[in-house]
Amino acid sequence: MRKKLIFLMLLLLTSFTGKADQRKPAVSGSHPQVTGIVMTADGPVQGVLTADGKVCVYAGIPFSAPPIGDLRWREPQPVKPWVEVLKADHFGPVAMQPRLPLFIENCIAKKMGQPKKKYQETMSEDCLYLNVWAPADSTRKNYPVLVYFHGGSLRSGSGSKPLFSGEEAARSGGVVMVTANYRLGAFGYLALPELNEESGHGSGNYGLLDQIAALRWVQKNIAAFGGDPNRVTIAGESAGSQSVSALCASPLAKGLFHGAIGESATFAAPSLASDLFTQHKADSIGRLFMKEHKAATLADLRRMPADKLMKHELKEVSIVVDGYALPRLVYDIYADGEQNDVPLLVGYNANEGIFFALALNPTPKEYPQLLAKTFGAKADKVQALFPAETKEQAKAAVEHITGIYAIGWPTREWAKVQTRTGRQPAYLYYFSWGKDSGLRATHGTEMVYAYYCPDAQGHWTDADREFSRKMFTYWMNFVKTGKPSGDGLPEWKAFAEAPDETMELGEHFGMTEEPNLELMMVMEE
Repeated sequence: MRKKLIFLMLLLLTSFTGKADQRKPAVSGSHPQVTGIVMTADGPVQGVLTADGKVCVYAGIPFSAPPIGDLRWREPQPVKPWVEVLKADHFGPVAMQPRLPLFIENCIAKKMGQPKKKYQETMSEDCLYLNVWAPADSTRKNYPVLVYFHGGSLRSGSGSKPLFSGEEAARSGGVVMVTANYRLGAFGYLALPELNEESGHGSGNYGLLDQIAALRWVQKNIAAFGGDPNRVTIAGESAGSQSVSALCASPLAKGLFHGAIGESATFAAPSLASDLFTQHKADSIGRLFMKEHKAATLADLRRMPADKLMKHELKEVSIVVDGYALPRLVYDIYADGEQNDVPLLVGYNANEGIFFALALNPTPKEYPQLLAKTFGAKADKVQALFPAETKEQAKAAVEHITGIYAIGWPTREWAKVQTRTGRQPAYLYYFSWGKDSGLRATHGTEMVYAYYCPDAQGHWTDADREFSRKMFTYWMNFVKTGKPSGDGLPEWKAFAEAPDETMELGEHFGMTEEPNLELMMVMEE
């Protein structure tokens, strides 16, 4: 079943426009006021102020050399220093990725209740840029820092999406927020024996290495923007959350962050071992990629234009157990207590499966066969929990089971293994806001509430705003202190296997018994 879970994601990423229109401005308005000049280790930068003058935005700052030419499929390299002031008023190009024509993107946006896009952002292999949102109050320094890595199946996305803008984190959260691009698809995760030989270690984790390079940039430079390099929290959703779990396991990321937030995905679960590639498997997929592009040598691949390499994507994309950035399986590193031991805030959404199970629509007769294929001897127990006599019941059951199997159960396992082997706590949530309203509480819908981004959806009610403020406060508290509780909100207890509770973020707002525990226990057998 899990191979089918990404069907929709791949379906939505099958077209490549080849051309892009323009870079996205950091703030709206034709002539925004500029900030003071900030000196980074690489050169001076100048951002722009939001209309209310409360947030400084620095967009499109390079954190690594452009990974082009001979640097394609190599570790991130240092930026060439500059002398002239860098005008950081537009976001950098997004990484190379498949994408749909603009009118189709807007049809999907309308369906999801998101604003219409006027243009598509510039796409380039030269994509290693990050963005900083900082409080404009220059009298106070050492704000805690949140570094966010976007999702998108490691094939799509960017750090400039409005779903997780850092504007409110800086305005009212008292946090400096950073988002970063990283290489995607074949540009970020191609592995080959030739690349292994060239590097002297494994290959295939260039996107993960980009994220580590961004965190190193933060350690060197964030103090100049008012941030505290000793209070850095990393966060991400979906593939970004998987990346967070890998960063928590990577020895190369040790000491670069002090807290972690994972929304709706992880590699830190025993059930997900097959979702990470061995070096041998990644090399095999890379060989097929090479053959499809009729490249005889690695040099041939490096000479090909970036858009030509998009004609045939990698058949599968994953982070690789390369023995370098990721020495072993993420869960095994956690189980042995060798993770980067930091407080965790992790969770999943009530209707994750609506997104992932669109391709699954079994009849009542096919339903037990599908369960048997996925759960083997445990299928009867799963079916007993979710019987289905009609096609509507079968589809609803598959959606629910899929969401727990793919996201909910592994997320709980992440919290559990951290609690068992780490000294730092894990805080588990269940996002159920609007779970009975169409596509809400599906995969990714928590982002706009967690980071208080009403403009990214455009249909918020007063109840949405009130709910988001509470959820946002939990997130900001965690970034500041490593604990989400405070500010008069219901106490959020650290995860414990007994009693097995979670923080429900929905109409019910408070600690509750894990709502899917019975199904998770069957899966765990």
